[in-house]
Amino acid sequence: MGSRQLYGSGAWVATFRRLRLALYLASLSLAFRATSAQTSFSSTDASRPTIRSTSELVIVPALVRSSSGEPLTHLQASDFRVSDNGIEQRVFVEQGRGQPLAVVVVMETGGVASSQLQNYSKLDKMIEETLGGSNRALALVTFDSRPDEIWGFPPLVDGLYYALTHQEGGDNGAAILDAVSCAIQLLEPQPPNFRHIILLLGQGQDHGSEGHAEDVLQLLGKNNTTVYNLMFSSENNAKRRRRGRHDSASSSVSAISNAIRTASAEQLAAQSGGESGTFSDQGELEKQLVTFADDIDNEYILSFTPSSRQFGLHTIVVQTDKAAPATITARKTYWLENTSKH
Repeated sequence: MGSRQLYGSGAWVATFRRLRLALYLASLSLAFRATSAQTSFSSTDASRPTIRSTSELVIVPALVRSSSGEPLTHLQASDFRVSDNGIEQRVFVEQGRGQPLAVVVVMETGGVASSQLQNYSKLDKMIEETLGGSNRALALVTFDSRPDEIWGFPPLVDGLYYALTHQEGGDNGAAILDAVSCAIQLLEPQPPNFRHIILLLGQGQDHGSEGHAEDVLQLLGKNNTTVYNLMFSSENNAKRRRRGRHDSASSSVSAISNAIRTASAEQLAAQSGGESGTFSDQGELEKQLVTFADDIDNEYILSFTPSSRQFGLHTIVVQTDKAAPATITARKTYWLENTSKH
């Protein structure tokens, strides 16, 4: 859907928008069942793969920092060790800098977010400045107790930019899991050579989603999508983040799902290889967006074809001996689907 939903006021407009949303989500669900293709490449030169569409390739974004916090950007494929459920994989590597991006901004308007909307008055300019030099496509999903307004990668972004900066407060809900699921499905038909990014703006914990944490973990795990999360600064968010990190120490589906329920936004970012930050005003929001943009540029895009055909959740561990000691932020899990059932 490339055009803006109708603007207006009154109950009939809200009903109309909800109806269009229901029809749109139904069509996305049908498309999702029909195909779950991920990205892949083949190449005679391991350092310069050509990205193609297949269900095999697992994409692992990895940001490597030195002990002083500086990004390390000169590593080769041979410098990385990537294991899948404990089994080392043959890995390819690309530089993240300059790769085209498909970005969905997922913006909470309900709950405590209604008091934060003034911080988005220059969000269009912030996004243009941080992503303006890259080849990118942009979409928008707003949500309160459910996904509300959807802009699905319009060819012209003027209307979308207006929507970014002119939102009204929603109800008391914060359906993070439903909104992220919607965003993932928006990204699925985007070109496979584009990196798929979700920028999530809102509170830390889901409140009111109809979908389950296990379902979102599976959907995120089957798609090469990375979540970058910016939360409103609050003591409650800090407590949830600490509990979420403790809950996700185990790699079982139930433990990670519990962590997602406890600290929804941060755990979605962590499992996908993205990052989390907080902001309390417009200046901090802009600073965090610049940091995310720099980190996306400095990431390595690791990829491998799984040697194991075990269906379900897989745990990824990325290491490097070349740059020890180093801190690595990387995708933690993916989901291998049993395609024989379809």
